[in-house]
Amino acid sequence: MGDDHGGRWASWGAPDPGPHITVGPPFDGLAAKVGNGMMISFLADDHQTVDRFHAAALAHGGSNEGEPGLRPHYGPTFYAAYVRDPDGNKLNAVCYK
Repeated sequence: MGDDHGGRWASWGAPDPGPHITVGPPFDGLAAKVGNGMMISFLADDHQTVDRFHAAALAHGGSNEGEPGLRPHYGPTFYAAYVRDPDGNKLNAVCYK
């Protein structure tokens, strides 16, 4: 599978929700550098797991990059949360149910 996401992003991999890699500019508009411009994403079984991931990350020194919730611009069932770990790496948990 390949997709150019309107010219700003490129993705390769298995059809959603399979593993894939996406390359593009950082969402926050800042320069790409270590910890910014890359993200590790974890596939969750349900919304509660996404919520627990987000809460655990914040409880262990992470910072909020996006509250748990639906992101309909990625699809009607795309439920995700975003954090940065204490080293500044961006992490995400997502559920497609």
